[in-house]
Amino acid sequence: MAGQILKAPSHSGRLGGRLGAPARRWLSGLGVWLGIAGFLLLPPPRPAHGTHAAAPPPARGAANWASSNDFGGAGLLQTRTARFRDDGELDVGVVLLDPYKRYYISFQAMPWLEGTFRYTEITNRLFSTGGLASDEDFQDRGADLSFRLLEEGTYLPQIALGLQDGIGTGLFSGEFLVASKAYYDLDFSFGVGWGYFASGSEIENPLINLSDSFASRSSGGGFGGEANFGDYLSGPNIGLFGGVAWRTPLKGLSLKLEASTQDYQSEPLKNQFERDLPVNFGFVYRPFPWLELSGAHERGNIAMFRASMRANVKDPG
Repeated sequence: MAGQILKAPSHSGRLGGRLGAPARRWLSGLGVWLGIAGFLLLPPPRPAHGTHAAAPPPARGAANWASSNDFGGAGLLQTRTARFRDDGELDVGVVLLDPYKRYYISFQAMPWLEGTFRYTEITNRLFSTGGLASDEDFQDRGADLSFRLLEEGTYLPQIALGLQDGIGTGLFSGEFLVASKAYYDLDFSFGVGWGYFASGSEIENPLINLSDSFASRSSGGGFGGEANFGDYLSGPNIGLFGGVAWRTPLKGLSLKLEASTQDYQSEPLKNQFERDLPVNFGFVYRPFPWLELSGAHERGNIAMFRASMRANVKDPG
């Protein structure tokens, strides 16, 4: 009609209307993780004439600041990194994170291979065998392996693939692929995980597109000592994690910060933990080369403490 203004149909909000709240949260979080990944993978900017070049990777023979996470393997707190200790280094420690008490031995068997054996007490669950009741805390054994796939270069990050509880009862079983890149006294890490690392995530496992056999995994709970080959890289979802460690000017002190998609609602033996904060932060302190102390505030409501003794079997005498 004359004088009537024709308006094109509005498409604003159509996408938002089609996506549910979980999907929108995932998309917003994905942007953050992609930004971290881009920082890790992109080369540093070319320095201007007369300025210093970008920080190279740590030189061979420099102090190695790889430290254990809550499970005994090299990492931040709950999450893993692509860092490895010096060849031949042995780390024996205890981790207190209610309701878990973990005792571990971690050994750098080769420059590219780390192995960890772990014994865990779950203090809010009782141990029973064959249906017989017991007043002892539940006890679990697990073993981890971590492999270095790519050594860090000037532009490329170090990359590692790992199996957590891959040779054990499988209560905490999960696999991870992680990249780490140092920039001066900062060490950034970003990774993707399956199994235990995917708890609470809604990101579909891309390997399902290759085979439906990757769509499910067992819940664990065997007697241990066997490799869970059928579960590797399996499960309906994958999780994302990342963080940074800062080697402070104070000798022996590093600070850690991490975030992940894990929600702690699918812990072993039907444990469920509230997460009041999406990040964990803490410190690691080496007052002596043979002693490592660590503390953290995790999930926004729980404290973690770890102490370990370190030695290198290749040291003379």
